[in-house]
Amino acid sequence: MDENTLVLKILSGLPAEYDMIKTVLENMAGKRNLADVSAKLLTVEQRGSHGRSSSAARVKSHAFAALASEKPWDERAVVC
Repeated sequence: MDENTLVLKILSGLPAEYDMIKTVLENMAGKRNLADVSAKLLTVEQRGSHGRSSSAARVKSHAFAALASEKPWDERAVVC
C-alpha cells in the first residue's frame, strides 16, 4: 500500500470531530505525506484538547494510534 492510500485510510477512520481537517487533507493537491498529515492532525488535536472529556481523549488516542504504524491496526497495540 502506498503512503497516499494509507493516509486516506487513516483519514476515513477518524471520528466526526475531525471532519473539517479531514476535508482539507482529503482535498489537498498531489500526494499526501504521512509525516505532514500527522503533524496537521496533532495541531488540530492540541488546539481542541482543552476541556475534552475522557471519552473524547480515548477517541483521540485511537485516531493517533492508527498513525503510529503502517501495519494493520491492532487493538492490542493501543494504550489508553
